Amino acid sequence: MIELEQKLIRKNFVRNEKSNDTLFFYKKDDMTSQVNIQQKENKYRVSFPMSNDTIHYSTSFDSLQDATKYLNYVVDCNFR
Repeated sequence: MIELEQKLIRKNFVRNEKSNDTLFFYKKDDMTSQVNIQQKENKYRVSFPMSNDTIHYSTSFDSLQDATKYLNYVVDCNFR
């Protein structure tokens, strides 16, 4: 998880310290462009902005490890 957080920081995201989500970051220059992992009823929902930053995509996983692995892949491939 630390590696993922470091990647997001390098890509101009900042942590939302007030959130209770497992992971919650937003772009420095656009608070509506958010990346998060949220636990709900034994599932982990991953949400992130699409390439145009106007809509978000989300999907769910059974484990935090799978959610983190997926979000790592998305961050590596898609965020500038």
